Amino acid sequence: MIEKGRLTLRERSQSVIYLGLAFALFILPEIVQTGRVSEAALAALLGTLLVGAVLLAAPSLLEKLSDERRRRIVVASSVIFNLIILGFFKYFNFFTDSFSDL
Repeated sequence: MIEKGRLTLRERSQSVIYLGLAFALFILPEIVQTGRVSEAALAALLGTLLVGAVLLAAPSLLEKLSDERRRRIVVASSVIFNLIILGFFKYFNFFTDSFSDL
């Protein structure tokens, strides 16, 4: 994991691979289809990179906490993440329809 603020070679290579996969999944298809990059594709790429950065740093931060506190943080973050995903998919069409009617 991160030791003294530095990434190991393995972690750096994982980060580069992750960045390349995110680019290939979100940006390349958009460029091939339309010839440009939409804001939605950039937002998806940035969100994916943010989640990847958090997941990369989380284990080293959780190691410093006690077992009880660590379990609470993991459960709370899991519940929050799942509620965000549920809310997005539940209300996405509602908001897009509402804004398109304006």
